[in-house]
Amino acid sequence: MPLSVAVRIALSLLFVWLIAYGNLLGVRESGRIFATPTYVFIGSLFLTCGLGMYEVLTGHLKPFSIANQVQHGGLSPGVAAIALFVVLKAFASGGAAVTGVEAISNGVPAFRKPEWKNAQTTLMWMGATLGSSFLAVSYLAHRLHVIPVADESKSVLAQIGQAVYGSGAAGHLLFLLLQISTTLILILAANTSFADFPRLASFHAHDSFMPRQLTKRGHKLVFSSGIIGLAAGASLIIVLFRASVSSMIPLYALGVFTSFTLSQSGMARRHLRLREPGWKLGLSLNGLGAICTLVVTIIIGVVKFAKGAWIVVLFVPALVAILVRVNRTYEAEEDDLLEGLEKIDRPLPKRHIAVVLVEDLDEKTLHAQQYALTIRPQEIVPLHLATNEEAAARLARRWLAAGLSGELQVIPCRDKGRAECLDVHVRELAAGDVQVTVIVPGPSSLTLWQRLQRGRSWSGLVRALRDVDNVSVVVVREHGGHGHRMERGRLRIEPRSRHIAVILVDRLDRSVLKAIRYARSIQALDIRGIHAGIDPGRAQHLAEQWGDVGHILEIPLDIDECFDRDIARTVRLYVDELEAEDAEITVVVPRREYPRLLQRFLHDRTSRSIARSLQDEPHVDVVVVPYRLRKIDPHHRARARTHSVSAAAADLPTR
Repeated sequence: MPLSVAVRIALSLLFVWLIAYGNLLGVRESGRIFATPTYVFIGSLFLTCGLGMYEVLTGHLKPFSIANQVQHGGLSPGVAAIALFVVLKAFASGGAAVTGVEAISNGVPAFRKPEWKNAQTTLMWMGATLGSSFLAVSYLAHRLHVIPVADESKSVLAQIGQAVYGSGAAGHLLFLLLQISTTLILILAANTSFADFPRLASFHAHDSFMPRQLTKRGHKLVFSSGIIGLAAGASLIIVLFRASVSSMIPLYALGVFTSFTLSQSGMARRHLRLREPGWKLGLSLNGLGAICTLVVTIIIGVVKFAKGAWIVVLFVPALVAILVRVNRTYEAEEDDLLEGLEKIDRPLPKRHIAVVLVEDLDEKTLHAQQYALTIRPQEIVPLHLATNEEAAARLARRWLAAGLSGELQVIPCRDKGRAECLDVHVRELAAGDVQVTVIVPGPSSLTLWQRLQRGRSWSGLVRALRDVDNVSVVVVREHGGHGHRMERGRLRIEPRSRHIAVILVDRLDRSVLKAIRYARSIQALDIRGIHAGIDPGRAQHLAEQWGDVGHILEIPLDIDECFDRDIARTVRLYVDELEAEDAEITVVVPRREYPRLLQRFLHDRTSRSIARSLQDEPHVDVVVVPYRLRKIDPHHRARARTHSVSAAAADLPTR
């Protein structure tokens, strides 16, 4: 790869990520950053065109001399045969000049109020500026006999500026200003996509055609995921096409005119369907627009096919197929979570067993034992996974001497791994209508070495238990204070006097109802739900749903507005307000377990960040209640949902 190409690629990547960073700062901040170069370019362009027109009228602008130009009296028959193709090729190349006007219509919500009027004014000024400058540059290029340079070292605009400004000192400065402003405006032209694609992607994500992560806004109220994803995609294209503008323009032009055709056709279909007042005029305009843009799309696709347009021709149908597959995946998940809700609303389990994993008789184990007493199961099973028989025997004697409730069960794990031993034993306990809570004593934080020891850390041990329907795992972190006292030479552990269960609720579905059932099975005296409200519309919808069934569930729902859009921080502050000297707080996290990799990709991992934010809180324990979704048929069609949330909740067992 030549050094010049490598430098061009590096600079292009740098500018792409600078634009992405500017957009991550927010709409107002990015608008200020990108506005100045735009105005400078428009001013320098009109100055160049104005001086050029003046010199044409005064006769001072001389055309370039074209060396070795072939003079002939007319076109030969062979050349005349391809004249139409040459005209179409020029039309396809020039068509890219009018792309970009769609950015205003796509970005109407970003304008100041009244949005439609400001967008209309902007579109009018843009059309006037684009039309006048395009005609002026085309006329000057014709008068000067400007010819594109094969190696792209000098643009048409640069040749015009060089001829207009001359060789004087002032002319050099004005020419330099034109070149710099042109460079900046070409760089910042990418901001059109960064301003509109994240918003457009969020619309599709709301309609379940793209990953739901694209609907979430960052701290600056911008769609951060869409901006970062677009920057990554643009970087890939730059590397593949070696940052060659000539190679990438066909992709851009064909994509834009395809979008024009689809949007105009959609508006025409809307007029035919609704037949609102004035629909015939709208149908005529949109129908004519759809036909014109379709013709341009076909011309660009044919003429530029070999120069990169084939990628769009192949990629767009593949992308549509992917979006349809994503939509079917989301629809199938909705059916699983919402349809037939009464199937999950069965009575509480007949038995509740708490399994306490015992590694050593230390403070964190005693805290775990105290938590087991607090949730009041029918049976507590202290369990030690032994890899050393002598050490296990000593631990059993210490446990017996301490007088702790429940006999320590020792399972030899010499022939197989500890995780496999735990999995087999817990599955035996969970057979039938039995709810099992696996309590894992954990340090306040894990070292890097502990995280790397797969099978030794608690996360490695309980990973296999995710597949068991009625097994939940809670990690009781080590914290200050004692949960025990000595009495006649024996350890006496008393449960906490108050037990509060906080259920994380992002929507009302089968996974949340299962979490409610679990919260009732652990005998919490106070059960409540918390929703961190990022989307006001979604929070309002959830509040209305809960209002319909809250008296049946007998569980209040608190909606805390998430001002900084940090859900984990909002939940932590909510839990902090509930903390008291004698209280134990169990945060119940409904976690949807997806069987396929595609499904896991389409959902975020907010529950994990919430669990991490609470790990340092004393007497605050996070329990994950898994809800496993069914495998999805790739040909799934969404079914009509006949079961309402309120009807399903009516069958929930009350306390």
